[in-house]
Amino acid sequence: MKKHIPNSKQELWDTRFSYNGKLELVMLDFFGKYYWGMARLFRDPKFCKKCMLRLVKRMRKRLNEILTMDERLRQRTNDILESLENHAKQISIEKNNDWDIIADLLHLIAHLLGYDWQDGKIHRQVFYYQDEAQAQLDKKIDNPRKYYDSLRSDEKLRYMLVQSMRNRQLPKHQIARLLGISSGRVNKIILHIEEYEKEEEKPFPEFLGG
Repeated sequence: MKKHIPNSKQELWDTRFSYNGKLELVMLDFFGKYYWGMARLFRDPKFCKKCMLRLVKRMRKRLNEILTMDERLRQRTNDILESLENHAKQISIEKNNDWDIIADLLHLIAHLLGYDWQDGKIHRQVFYYQDEAQAQLDKKIDNPRKYYDSLRSDEKLRYMLVQSMRNRQLPKHQIARLLGISSGRVNKIILHIEEYEKEEEKPFPEFLGG
């Protein structure tokens, strides 16, 4: 059976710009829950362009922060990001430069994995590590239950006390005052509790006292 090739502007639009959950996940990786539920917006070329340009800006900022000991790699990645930015600015239904964008992204990945220039060999080693705070955050995102289990006993008690007072409808500022912590810390604990409850589909345990 002969494959249908889109030839009208509307067909091209529907083929290239459509609901895209994978791109939504990319935006969530870079910018958090602000982009949650926006997969349908990738039907709009202008939204795609805006997202891609924002991604380039975020990647450039991060790479300039971490590539402080390798000036050549920093220069190469900035050159690639400049090319990616120029191609992103041209995103439209009229101009199909998708493969130029894909090539720039693959080029960037190659350099970040340690490949360089034309010999297909590794030119630099890449190391990833987490500090303690990042490791804890990673546990929370991956599995709220694992994150809760990894807390120290005094921290678990604090979470349970927050839950107890929350269940009794105490305002956040009062919870903060009673526990001697900031309102911002109370907000983070409540966020973690809500994520736990959503993941585990059961109420977070509370401290009932004697």
